[in-house]
Amino acid sequence: MYINITTSHMKKALRIISIFLLFLTGINAVVAGLLFVLEPGGQKMGMTTEYLNHTPFGTYLLPGIILFLFNGVLNLLAAVHAIRVGRHYMQWIIIQGIILCGWIVIQVIMVKDLNVLHLTMLLTGLIIIYCGLKLIAIERGSVAIFRKKTNPGLTEKHRME
Repeated sequence: MYINITTSHMKKALRIISIFLLFLTGINAVVAGLLFVLEPGGQKMGMTTEYLNHTPFGTYLLPGIILFLFNGVLNLLAAVHAIRVGRHYMQWIIIQGIILCGWIVIQVIMVKDLNVLHLTMLLTGLIIIYCGLKLIAIERGSVAIFRKKTNPGLTEKHRME
């Protein structure tokens, strides 16, 4: 069975997925960041500062502030921007996916630990990036995100051979 999905339906679906993931990660980051700021020892999150032994941080205060702002507030702003279909909203989506992936990679390297939550959030960031790239591709009239480059010097006859 073949299902025909128009580009407008695809664009709407990608925006909805992006908005959902941005709100989900944004709300979680705001709450977690705020809890780390309120209790820099990590007890409100069920953590101890021992988890930070391999990092330059003695408490969760600075990581909490960064989490709150970059993965929390900026994700929520990007989601609202995408809802309003604001100027450059697709780029905002991509940037927030990159920030989330960067945050996770840096965290894993610093704490020397990899768990299911890290993998889940990394995958979420990659999905956000994909959605943003696909939205841009649709906007530009391309179905594929990455196109195979052709040599502009070749004539149509040479391409067909």
